Amino acid sequence: MLSAKKFENFQAAVALNFTYYHFVKTHGTLKMTPAMAAGIEKSHWTVEELLKRCGE
Repeated sequence: MLSAKKFENFQAAVALNFTYYHFVKTHGTLKMTPAMAAGIEKSHWTVEELLKRCGE
């Protein structure tokens, strides 16, 4: 069973993965990120931007 600390780390890793997928990664069929396609964001995030925003 996962300890509380390991579970927190797991949750952070999942959140980081989802955020990368939606805000950083350009998708071939969309030619943009899913966040851009949904109208949530107007430009791609860099990994540096993603890491800066993780602390917010």
